[in-house]
Amino acid sequence: MLNKEKLKNKITNKTVGALSVRNTCENDPIAPTQKNKGITLIALIITIIVMLILVGVTINVALNGGLFTSARKGTYQTQASIIKEQLEVEKATMVANNNGDEPSDYGIGTIENLDISQDLKDKFGSKLTISAKGTLYYTDVVTDNQEQSWLEEIGIEGEPTQLTSYTFTIGELLAKTEPVGGGFFIPFNDFWPENVSEELKNSHKFNDRLGGEMYHNVACSEDSFIDLANYENDPSGVPFSYAMLLVDGNIAFVVMDESGNAMDLDTYREYSDVSFTVSIS
Repeated sequence: MLNKEKLKNKITNKTVGALSVRNTCENDPIAPTQKNKGITLIALIITIIVMLILVGVTINVALNGGLFTSARKGTYQTQASIIKEQLEVEKATMVANNNGDEPSDYGIGTIENLDISQDLKDKFGSKLTISAKGTLYYTDVVTDNQEQSWLEEIGIEGEPTQLTSYTFTIGELLAKTEPVGGGFFIPFNDFWPENVSEELKNSHKFNDRLGGEMYHNVACSEDSFIDLANYENDPSGVPFSYAMLLVDGNIAFVVMDESGNAMDLDTYREYSDVSFTVSIS
């Protein structure tokens, strides 16, 4: 039989051992403690702060580095290029339908008449215009310098200021065509630069003005030669006069000597640097 004293000692040792095991577990770093929970919360806060700093830096770089501006620019230029390319397609079609000859007036007018989406028409309808000769310009509605530069980068220039007077030389006329029967015959719209005003184009009388050594009377009508009949009595005493008139859709330009005879080709060449100015009466 077991001794009562020995049994008591065994029970006491087992109890102490169990308590010892329990205390060891309480000191185990793997076991969750309040201290460990605090460290985890601080780490989380630090992580959030770092992330916020990184987000702030990213946004700052995007703004200052022009990321959003570059994106807007790319979209804007792509849309404007679509309009420009479609214009060229339709111009090429018109030339092909005109036996390969470029018309003096394409007659397109505005981008509203192009085969493009309604969204593009709404966005650029007031900003872009098409000249008689088929050149795409931006209008004075586009006042933002950045927007102007975007358009200019893809070859769309600002609409030229409308001229109310136009100066040309005999040499410039010779570059367009040689005189026939003593006069130049140039299609109406080919004679004028693109930015001359419609008012000047359609004027029937022009002011007398000369940037050279020849006096002139100018009239854009078929009775021009009658107007020139009295040129000999002009007090300037210069023995030349010229006439501009409309003949079958052409501007006829003729320079005459003191006898009323039209200049020949050699004489035109001799006076190629003489300039003339027409303006609205």
